[in-house]
Amino acid sequence: MKRVEAIASGRVQGVNFRRHVQKAAAGHVVRGYVRNLGSGDVEIVAEGSEAELRSFLAAVMKAKPPIDVQSIEVRCLEPSGEFDSFEILR
Repeated sequence: MKRVEAIASGRVQGVNFRRHVQKAAAGHVVRGYVRNLGSGDVEIVAEGSEAELRSFLAAVMKAKPPIDVQSIEVRCLEPSGEFDSFEILR
């Protein structure tokens, strides 16, 4: 089990990007959350196996317009096991 904390930059707010991330999570065995940041970026925190997290992040990057993910900065950390599902935080 691994944990990733990622910051997605680009056109990621006001374009249903968080819903796209949640749908990507539903297709993978990952738990965590996605939320908008005041900077205009979006934070993604997810826990799962390394293979599931890689596939999940690849699916996140395949967003369709008007979403335009320019970059995702990813940090790998030790999992906390605190999540029961994958949620959109508001």
